Amino acid sequence: MSTQTTMGTGNGSIESVYPIIRNKIVTANLAAKAVTREKLAVSAPVVLSASTVTITAETHANLPLVLTRAAGVVATLPKASGSGNSYKFYVDTTVTSNSYKIQVANATDVIQGQAFGDDGDGEPGNGWATSSTSDTFTMDGSTQGGYKGDSVEILDIAAGLFVVKAYLTQTGTEATPFSAAVA
Repeated sequence: MSTQTTMGTGNGSIESVYPIIRNKIVTANLAAKAVTREKLAVSAPVVLSASTVTITAETHANLPLVLTRAAGVVATLPKASGSGNSYKFYVDTTVTSNSYKIQVANATDVIQGQAFGDDGDGEPGNGWATSSTSDTFTMDGSTQGGYKGDSVEILDIAAGLFVVKAYLTQTGTEATPFSAAVA
């Protein structure tokens, strides 16, 4: 059994649907907005191995950010503007001295959300919520996470506001990774 289709000519067909503004037919150049192979290309993860890193939208947004320095990294986020940019940090090397610290760029931006941690002892995991003034996320390689496989996702959702969710491995007497440390 075969099916035959024909181009419609009624309401909703290509023949009758044109953007009309003030009784004029308006055309648009969609080529600039077209999805192309180049625009879909995925870049390799960005390795963060310096002791301090200034995170920028142009270099780091929407890419995996891999923490590889056992002696810790301090990463400073760009100013929160509501861009929708995502900054996803992944621990590849467990921090053994200092800490992995992710902080805002100024005293007015805050980070809001939750971190979930577990120490593998069979007891229920921990959930850590931010306070209204949280602006720094710290993984110390022990009670605050920072182990290989841990992850932190920070999303720029509004002027002055980042949202966070994190999954951590914690040991000892677990502690919140959130603080208000940027002056």
